[in-house]
Amino acid sequence: MKVKYVFIAWLCVQALYGQMHEFGIHINNTNYIGEVGATTYINPNESGNGVLYKRNFTTRFAIRAELGFANISANDQESEEPARKARKFSFENNLLYVNAIFEFNYLDFDLGNLDHSWTPYLFAGIGYHNYNELFYENPSNETAQHLEFARESSWGIPFGVGIKTKLTRFLVLGAEVKALYSFSDNLDGSFPTFGSANTEFSTQLSNDWVVFTGITLTYSFGRPPCYCD
Repeated sequence: MKVKYVFIAWLCVQALYGQMHEFGIHINNTNYIGEVGATTYINPNESGNGVLYKRNFTTRFAIRAELGFANISANDQESEEPARKARKFSFENNLLYVNAIFEFNYLDFDLGNLDHSWTPYLFAGIGYHNYNELFYENPSNETAQHLEFARESSWGIPFGVGIKTKLTRFLVLGAEVKALYSFSDNLDGSFPTFGSANTEFSTQLSNDWVVFTGITLTYSFGRPPCYCD
């Protein structure tokens, strides 16, 4: 009999946690941090969006996959550093990215009921992004150029914090700040990696960053919770 009850309990756990999924969208404002423009950590000036899928393994742990698009730009005229203001460089770029992220809820977050309707959360993972290859032709050309049809790719590390709440049993709304540390130092054109256009001015002391500030809205689905005595 004990084996029977253990087996029933195991099935309940699987029903509660093993089949809970979320699918939705994320809408962001973005800002870049690097060798061009302002150095404020959170200073949204562009936009981005995408889709996400999340697999909830327990009320605390989940893994999510993201696919998205983000614009980034910067202008030395918006910097507080005199040297950057005098240089007057600027650029625009865009990223196509995919991320795999591990998420940890600070509080139990059971999608099957509304008893605990919100929680802060932390997340971190690995990502891969594609962007325009930029360069500055000469010091008198203050706006970064890009090679026609030339795209480059790089790995990155996305991580951040957020807070989420259940609007209903099926809708979850989140607000989060996510930083992407890129393994590239040329999202801004400061360190191009190609031939005669090599006009780098980066010190290579730090790679580029992109900060995403926005919301997520997901719909949860899967096997309904199992309640066992």
